[in-house]
Amino acid sequence: GDHRDLHSFPTRRSSDLRWLFSGACEMVPDQQGRILIPQDLRQFAGLEKDVVVIGANNKAEIWNRASWETANAAVDLDEMMSILDTLGF
Repeated sequence: GDHRDLHSFPTRRSSDLRWLFSGACEMVPDQQGRILIPQDLRQFAGLEKDVVVIGANNKAEIWNRASWETANAAVDLDEMMSILDTLGF
């Protein structure tokens, strides 16, 4: 895929991307494979009880279940099938 780092974006967008990535953090699993999500990120994402873990390329996204269902409801399946067809799936 097309991998771009923060430095490859136009300067006018750097501050927007800096804000976006400021909440990202690398997680290291414990011996049982568990991770502890920092409180500020749990609060920001509205993670309380039911969550959904989504594989996103080489990352994982952890969503509040209700937020994921709302976002997923907006997906245009015909458009997604067209994209998959274009990618050869």
